[in-house]
Amino acid sequence: MENQTIATTTLIVLTLVIYSGGAAAAGDTNTQFIRTSCSATAYPTLCYSSLSSHATAIQQNPKILAHTALIVTLNTARSTSADMVRISRRAGLSALETGAMRDLLGFI
Repeated sequence: MENQTIATTTLIVLTLVIYSGGAAAAGDTNTQFIRTSCSATAYPTLCYSSLSSHATAIQQNPKILAHTALIVTLNTARSTSADMVRISRRAGLSALETGAMRDLLGFI
């Protein structure tokens, strides 16, 4: 009976080690895929830092990587635009500063 308990416990521990090792390896492969893909961009560090948190969803799928990159970019642009509008409404900005803010909003 004791040998059976030890064998069962050993089997459970080995299973957990195998599965956790596999998950880590898959996660490493996913983030490496993102790192490699981002190395071909103009801003590889920004690309990787923006997308690496989505590695589980992206896996190694170029289509999902591109889609995720577009969503992240769109969300960031919307947030930046809202911040620029809020800042441009502050009292005390010169006409030159306000004009520059409006020009920047045109690019976003």
